[in-house]
Amino acid sequence: ELGSGVDDANASLRAILGSRIESYKAALQQMSSLKDFRPDKLRHLLAEQERKMTMEAALRDHTFHAERMDNELAHHRRRLEEVDEQRAQERAATEARIEALELEGQSQRKAAADELNEQIKARSEEIERAAELLRRERERVDRLEAQLR
Repeated sequence: ELGSGVDDANASLRAILGSRIESYKAALQQMSSLKDFRPDKLRHLLAEQERKMTMEAALRDHTFHAERMDNELAHHRRRLEEVDEQRAQERAATEARIEALELEGQSQRKAAADELNEQIKARSEEIERAAELLRRERERVDRLEAQLR
């Protein structure tokens, strides 16, 4: 853990020093093409070169981070599409299940209604038979009473 932090610091320091060496190298190459060598001119060229390298590094970092963010965005968009598709499938499955349950409920209600209708019909027939028996018995009672008078 501690070694990792030291290694990171060493790598960072090497990168900074490498950048400074590249700046000095570029400034000295520019200075060699000039006829008059002056320390203030070298400092100016060095500052310009360091600014240029810093800007290039910042642009590389920005480009790297922008590409990484674009990749993450694309990943999140794909994941969102997958989730949307999954939800659409779940919604369709749920709707199909609801429809199946509704049909099952309807068939159960129809079966129950049919059974009740059959029971009502059977009771009605029993009542009609009982009414017919009662009518016949009344007629018999009436005949018997007529005979007794």
